[in-house]
Amino acid sequence: MTPSTTYDPARTYVVQQNPRTGNGNVLVRGNLLLNTDGSFAYAALDSRLRELVIRDADAAPFRLADYTLVVVSLLDNQREMPELQAEFTAFGAGNAPTVWPPHARKLNIFALYGLRVSGEAGALMWMPVQGCVDAADCRQVQRDLFNFSAIVDEINSLMATGHHRVVYYHCINGFNRAGSLTACYLMKHMGRTRIEAMEEPPPAGALVVEHYWKLPYKTLAEWYAETIGK
Repeated sequence: MTPSTTYDPARTYVVQQNPRTGNGNVLVRGNLLLNTDGSFAYAALDSRLRELVIRDADAAPFRLADYTLVVVSLLDNQREMPELQAEFTAFGAGNAPTVWPPHARKLNIFALYGLRVSGEAGALMWMPVQGCVDAADCRQVQRDLFNFSAIVDEINSLMATGHHRVVYYHCINGFNRAGSLTACYLMKHMGRTRIEAMEEPPPAGALVVEHYWKLPYKTLAEWYAETIGK
């Protein structure tokens, strides 16, 4: 298949990096990890992270193969089913789920699919994110249909457990759904204020800025801030 968009290293940046003296896990945001031919962009991600991951002076150079890659896909299985299926295929995980919306249909959104990707250790998680238009809509959509708050906390759990894990979460373009999840994670688990989380610019060289957000995903982040008292 030819994906609707392909991996762009400029949209990838490190959100959080745990110290080597801890578990050494790295949290990364980006866009769809597929090449133009539909194959998984493992080598391109490895190359980008070699530029981004901070290493101690006495540490060996970064190699993605030294980590377990956990990809958290925020795609939906309606408009983006071909891309989602390509991810499931890359991880040797069979057919992508067809139920929609997943939380409302009792699908376990914390399930791990597959054991390897591109010959290396890895797993796929499917946690689709939906925007909303106002506080009432957000309450219904996020609590009843998608369980967005649990997704934010699961990212934190992935970072707090395991060892030498790269957690890479993405939507199709790396702007809207990934932007909402980033802002909410920064508020809940990294101590940012609402203004800091919503307006903090990305690191130099990363093609992700606030004005790319569509209103439903800014509304989602603002609603979440209210729920956690930010």
